[in-house]
Amino acid sequence: MLAGLDLTEDQKAKVEALMADHRRKAEDLGAKARAGEMEPAAAREAMGRLRGELHEGILALLTPEQREKLPAPPPPTTPGPAEGGR
Repeated sequence: MLAGLDLTEDQKAKVEALMADHRRKAEDLGAKARAGEMEPAAAREAMGRLRGELHEGILALLTPEQREKLPAPPPPTTPGPAEGGR
């Protein structure tokens, strides 16, 4: 996702910190969903918000030139048949 952006060492360190925080939060969400503490739809929604926060956090670290090269985030996932989706 960030290949080809020529990040500075400072940017790399900050992105790594953002990614580590994102992983921690995603793991917590996954654990809650597996334990039945969250409905699957709520877990997916929360994960989508997490991905958006990560993307916004990374954008805030980039120069305008780097932002132009950054690919768009993936679209949100759709609910499966059990949750009223396709």
